[in-house]
Amino acid sequence: MTLTSLAGKRIAITRPRVQSFELANELSNHGALPLVIPLIEITEPSDEGFAFEHAMKNIRQYEWVVCTSANGSHRAAPYIAKDASRPKLAAVGDATAAGFQQEVDFVPSQATGQTLASEFPLTNGKVLLVQAEKTSGDVATTLRQRGVVVDEVAAYQTVIRKLETEEIEQLLAADAVVFASGSAIRSFVSQCGARYHGAIVVIGEPTHLAAKELGVNVSAVATAPPRSPLLMRSVAYSDNCPRSLTGMSFPQSRPRRLRHSPALRELVAEVRLGVSDLVAPLFVREGITSPQPISSLAGVDQHTIQSLKSEVLELADLGVKAVILFGVPAKKDAVGSGAFDPNGIVQIALRELNEELGDRMVLMADLCVYEYTSHGHCGVLNSSGDVDNDATLEIYCQAALAQAKAGAHVVAPSGMMDGQVGAIRAALDGAGYQDVAIMAYSAKYASGLYGPFRDAVDVQIAGGGNRKGYQQDWRNAREALREVDADIEQGADIVMVKPAMSYLDIISSVRARVDVPVAAYHVSGEYAMIKAAAANGWIDHDTVAVEQLTAVKRAGADIILTYFARWFAETQ
Repeated sequence: MTLTSLAGKRIAITRPRVQSFELANELSNHGALPLVIPLIEITEPSDEGFAFEHAMKNIRQYEWVVCTSANGSHRAAPYIAKDASRPKLAAVGDATAAGFQQEVDFVPSQATGQTLASEFPLTNGKVLLVQAEKTSGDVATTLRQRGVVVDEVAAYQTVIRKLETEEIEQLLAADAVVFASGSAIRSFVSQCGARYHGAIVVIGEPTHLAAKELGVNVSAVATAPPRSPLLMRSVAYSDNCPRSLTGMSFPQSRPRRLRHSPALRELVAEVRLGVSDLVAPLFVREGITSPQPISSLAGVDQHTIQSLKSEVLELADLGVKAVILFGVPAKKDAVGSGAFDPNGIVQIALRELNEELGDRMVLMADLCVYEYTSHGHCGVLNSSGDVDNDATLEIYCQAALAQAKAGAHVVAPSGMMDGQVGAIRAALDGAGYQDVAIMAYSAKYASGLYGPFRDAVDVQIAGGGNRKGYQQDWRNAREALREVDADIEQGADIVMVKPAMSYLDIISSVRARVDVPVAAYHVSGEYAMIKAAAANGWIDHDTVAVEQLTAVKRAGADIILTYFARWFAETQ
């Protein structure tokens, strides 16, 4: 068949969804109806990328880094130093070269792995070959036959997706199907076979060769431009196909149309931030007779029981649905006994708030002991001065029971002890508190943004220590998902990422991974920076505050803990 115009044509894009947006947008700009139906998925290799990361961290032992796909070069790019001592770079074609995001030293005359291997400059140095986990090519074999010392490492693996019946029907009904890899064509052939009678467009010569090997009748071969491996621009067609997919002079798609007026922007807004999304963190201090301002948290106080009750009642009237309580005891000890004392400050506050408000307000209680310990750590210490994980779990269980008995609707373990959610869930269920929910601080990073909070709860870590031994390393993302998975398996009802703005990528990854509500804590340092910059006239306080909270919501948070809760409720 021929496509004389893209207008109204259904064009199926078979790349992984995250790699399809640019091409889908370009096709849409020219009147087509793009259908994103991924036939493959790009995932971590079976070793979760440990071998790849090890090779990348030792990259300077290699004279060359050779990539056979854009997926590989894109993954390798962040590790390769942009200085004179970096290895030389080789790529199988322009699209792969573009993934490096810097000058490439060698690209073969044809964009095939075999051509790269046969034309590759001979060298006495070691070569690192970055490729898919399972590859049908023999690049490494040919290089070794030519005397090159090659280490192979898998940067990713390509997984064939099993299509739903509806997806197969959409593919069969498409006017054209676009392929960018041999793996996608193999998936198509195995799942759709000879039932498809529309046009076949392939991007790149390697994909064209794969199609020929599989007996697929190709209607058009598109070339990927050097700077963007995802876009199809210049196309070489067979005689029965059109000469251009992108020959229109003016865009049909004009996103600015929907930004014309405030009313129109509001109508089409993708994310809506509301008061009911917010949780107000509140501090209640033992032994004071009036609220005490916190100098590093402008507008936030340490409350008495009475002023806390007034604050929570006013928040409820403003539409805020939840608060989370942090206690500041008059005395601290080695085990943080104030956290589980029935007459501890938070437990007293919970009882009085519960009597006053009932179910009108969700009462959350931070479940940890750092506010209550004399050493400032989140658990009890062993003889070596380290936090004893399992001994701390026993303390957490006692605190959970004390908070539940006092009227907490949600307990929020924040200490990042291994197994804390499972232990607390078992303790609550065993004592008949099955309805008390757990909001786990699942991905809590050892951040530098907690300073004002420590002022608020009067915490100093003994000996100038830190919590990096149990809170997460800010360099790690996969570790966060492991923590989240573990907490959900142990019974967490809500999972949290903390801090928020510096970890939007983690929020997004967690939201895509789990079905439970996701919370994020817009922490004291994030709040204080806005307040300080606004006080100096450097930023617009209201605009930046709403912008940041909306960013957290847009990243995927269902619930946002924020010191802006009252301000937002009063002004928005």
